[in-house]
Amino acid sequence: PTEFMAALLTADQQNTDRIATEIEECRRMKITVASPDVNQSYATFTVVTSGTAVNRAVSEDEKVDTIRFGLKAIKNIGGNIAEVIIAERKKHGPYQDISDLLERVTDKDLNKKSLESLIKGGCLDKFGERGYLLGNIENLLSYNKEISKSKSNGQTSLFADTPSIALSHKVKMESRPAADRQRKLAWEKELLGLYITEHPFTDYKKHLDGLVIPLSEPMNYLKKSQVNVAGIITKVKKIVTRTNEPMIFVRLEDNAANIEVLVFPRLLKKTPNIWVEGRAVLCQGRLSDKDQEIKLLANIAAGISLDNIIETVNKFKTNNIDAFRDGASYNNALPALPGEQGNKLRPLKIKFNQAMTGARLETLKSIIARHAGSSKILFEVPYNNGFRVVETALQVNNNNAFKDEIVREFKENIIIA
Repeated sequence: PTEFMAALLTADQQNTDRIATEIEECRRMKITVASPDVNQSYATFTVVTSGTAVNRAVSEDEKVDTIRFGLKAIKNIGGNIAEVIIAERKKHGPYQDISDLLERVTDKDLNKKSLESLIKGGCLDKFGERGYLLGNIENLLSYNKEISKSKSNGQTSLFADTPSIALSHKVKMESRPAADRQRKLAWEKELLGLYITEHPFTDYKKHLDGLVIPLSEPMNYLKKSQVNVAGIITKVKKIVTRTNEPMIFVRLEDNAANIEVLVFPRLLKKTPNIWVEGRAVLCQGRLSDKDQEIKLLANIAAGISLDNIIETVNKFKTNNIDAFRDGASYNNALPALPGEQGNKLRPLKIKFNQAMTGARLETLKSIIARHAGSSKILFEVPYNNGFRVVETALQVNNNNAFKDEIVREFKENIIIA
């Protein structure tokens, strides 16, 4: 299953929504999806084994349960510098420290932007704390430039054969403050498109237990007239309703799942400044399960921060009764959405009878793209001694034309249910 999930992540690596869904599925399957690492990552998502860093094959019986982000998944890391880093590591072994990396990778594409991205994305965590490395970025670049200049002039180190002496000739580093956890997580979101090592909502969760529902279990609360949710905003999409008023669709994440929040014109006018990506918010509203996906139709909302969360939570609790009354009448006359449909479409299940390579998954993905529609797709994949259903973010037109093409292309390798 680890190899299959790595191939699936690679096939969808340009779509962060799908990647997020698949990473959450990996967590449920006890598979770790780790941030990129300069000594273990390849170009795309890679299954980590005991031989990954030293480019050595291992026994087929070795248990593998970790997948690394690829270097090409990092913003500002181009294909060339990623391949240079990987090729040098394959040829001469793992990088020992930051000086070793700067001495061995002297390509012109290792510039300020790419080096900053490697640091912020977590690639160099084993060589130093991110704030410390970023604070020394000019020292790092100067050292790399000098090494590159020496190589181009045909010079070699006087200490190449005397490692104990060479140690004193490493890049000079100055004391710099460490980056706090929230900043590191923000960098991960910026550079990888996702929160990987931990979710920033974790810091808020202890203040909200008992007040909000877990976003992983909204189906258990559908019958409640009002619920509270909280999370970090990861996406904001603005549209205009049929009555020509602005409203927004907001993707809200806690540390385990996410939900779409619909902010209608009335609430948007009251809270125009809180709907910003990366901000934490607390909302109350009614759950709706139209079109196969559970959404929150928000009545009230408040921006929260670690500095004001206790005060905000207390105010939110105090105002709950009034908000409930306001929301109850408001949600009975929600404005019509463009193209809104009330019919529920049956999900399509695709069962894999054998492991699929990245190339075959790309073929499957292209067929699905040609038949895009509104039916969700579930993958049933080999897991332990049986099968496991993996929910995806893919949607297809569940008709005979799609099924016929799948059968022709994959024959007995895939079963459609």
